Amino acid sequence: CATEWREVAFLVLARVSSYFGYPLYVLLFLTKCHNLRGMLYRTHLSEILPLDDVHHLHTLAGTVVSVSVISHSFWHLLRWGVGKDLALLWTAQTGVTGSLMLLLTPLIAFPMMFRRLRRGVRFEVRKALHYLSAVWGVALCFHAPATRVALVMGISVGLYGADWLCGYFFAIHYCPTLKMTRLGEAAVEVVFEHPPGFVNRMGGGGGGPGGYVYICLPWLSKGKEQWHAFSLYVHPKLANHSSVCIAKVGDWTGALHDALSQPTSRPGYIYGPFPSPFSDAVGYHNLMAVASGIGITPALGAISSLSASRSVNVMWMCREPALIEYYVRNCQFDDDAWSLIFYTGKRRLVLDESQFIANRRLLIINGRPDIEEDLFSVMRAIDGDSVLPARLLQKAQETYASVFQCTDEVRFKALLERALATYSFTELYALAIKFTVASSSRMVDFAEVDTDGDGVVSAAEAHAFRQRIRAQGVSFEGFKHLVCEVLGSDLPAPPFDGPGAQAIFNQLDSNEDGKLDAEEFNNAIKVMSDAAANRDEEKGAGGGGAGFVEAARGSLKVRADVFLTSTSSSGRLSAPSSSDHVSAPSSPPRASSGHLSASASSHALDPPKPPRPTPRSPELPMFAPVFSDLSVSHPHDPHHDEESGGGGAPSGAGGIDFSRWQVLYCGGAAPVVTVLNGLHKTYGVDLKIESFDW
Repeated sequence: CATEWREVAFLVLARVSSYFGYPLYVLLFLTKCHNLRGMLYRTHLSEILPLDDVHHLHTLAGTVVSVSVISHSFWHLLRWGVGKDLALLWTAQTGVTGSLMLLLTPLIAFPMMFRRLRRGVRFEVRKALHYLSAVWGVALCFHAPATRVALVMGISVGLYGADWLCGYFFAIHYCPTLKMTRLGEAAVEVVFEHPPGFVNRMGGGGGGPGGYVYICLPWLSKGKEQWHAFSLYVHPKLANHSSVCIAKVGDWTGALHDALSQPTSRPGYIYGPFPSPFSDAVGYHNLMAVASGIGITPALGAISSLSASRSVNVMWMCREPALIEYYVRNCQFDDDAWSLIFYTGKRRLVLDESQFIANRRLLIINGRPDIEEDLFSVMRAIDGDSVLPARLLQKAQETYASVFQCTDEVRFKALLERALATYSFTELYALAIKFTVASSSRMVDFAEVDTDGDGVVSAAEAHAFRQRIRAQGVSFEGFKHLVCEVLGSDLPAPPFDGPGAQAIFNQLDSNEDGKLDAEEFNNAIKVMSDAAANRDEEKGAGGGGAGFVEAARGSLKVRADVFLTSTSSSGRLSAPSSSDHVSAPSSPPRASSGHLSASASSHALDPPKPPRPTPRSPELPMFAPVFSDLSVSHPHDPHHDEESGGGGAPSGAGGIDFSRWQVLYCGGAAPVVTVLNGLHKTYGVDLKIESFDW
């Protein structure tokens, strides 16, 4: 006990620093009772408690408690030092438990609190250290026997332990088949059928607009026992299936990405789902889902769940072309709301035009947005049932031209550049040879194979025939299959018709022998790959094919006369002119199996497409079929802004009823969070941010 005034003062300071933290001690554990929180979220308590987003409470409590523990220990050490009672640290129950908690606190909290430590300490190490909080909580229960801390913390730690055990034995679902596909160099998509007992109440569809799950992949060489959280959404095409998209950002996600050179099906465990900040979107009629990169995934749950009854607008900033190509191909954006995709990458996008024709409010724009002004423009357009400003529509038209209004040559280059993110030169050539052998086997004269004339093709004769075909190089039929089944396997129709494919093949066939040997094939691909370095010169010009052609020709002057060596006399394509920028009709999208088939019909590209429309006359609005209902006059008409409300619309927040709006953000871009927080403070618009930054 304290016997002099200094000891009394230090004791008072120690107890004050401890007692005010009792509610926070409870929050530390209750906010991580995931299953209890998910159950309570489906009750009326969700209207009273912020059950959709409690991680920020856990973070706040952890920070304050860490300071409290250090402060509490400091005053007690001073008190015992003054009273010459330091032996209590190892002889008294209070001293032993307090010393243990003091030692554990930095290990548990600091790697999560400080950004430098978060970046320097591997996730699995930080997570393992964080689980020492269970030991910390038990020590706290026995720290002060004379108080009721044992009862208070016993209930809190007990609930956490019971929740963990219930989750481990009853809420973890084994999935024998997780279908995993690499999305370019940036991400992996995981699709799974709902296992028995799994109910997706959170990820869209018939459930709520947002949620997340934990995933464990025991077969993965790195971190086989780790659990990682990812946003969940209902698969847009497969019934009773859900999906997550995993960005390649760390050791575990990098190992997963590296393990999936081809689409793969492997087992795994799913824990959840649990509510997320996006789950609160049901409380508003107008939604603005802002996303950067892989953060689009929770927005898809909101679109799936709420687009039938609410206006779910999207502003997505992404530099990874594979992500845009995948989600535009597989997901249905709200056609009664605006969906703006700001593409900041360099590779030319490969997309299906039919999605944009069907939904004229789905726009892709090259470059970064003015987040505040563009967000207000969308809100104003929805509130006033008007259109976007002319500057945004004009940028969208220009991007539309560069993506869809291009020649077969430029389209092939875009397909090839995309494939090179997954396959090497050697792998592409091996696939082309595989298709060549398969197509030659179907069309060959029997006598060419039966070399001994006995009327029977032996295994040795068949093998010799295949070797001869391989030695000759890639045929036109093999090239067609490569284009259709590898380069453009995800497109609803062949990327170009039979004559277009023949013209491209003629360009690659530098010696005009009707075959592509390995040197021709690899050198041509190398030229196309190198030409991507000049992409900035072609970007923004309607179609942009000329810059690529000139780059390819310039490279070949140094390498050899391998590619684009002749002109119209041999039927080869020349550099595209402005009249080449025409639009090809598109058929409805079809799902891609993700597998290669060497036995597909050799005539896959033979049926000609419907004739392409002739270029529109200059006096008509550009791309009228897509943009005709978005503006009432030509975008270059000086009266356009006044008539359409585009440029003449008020800037800033004028005309917006913020009480009907909620802004949701998911992503890791700190500048975007800063802008959105500023809008929340200035205009009072409700803001929810989802982040798995721990």
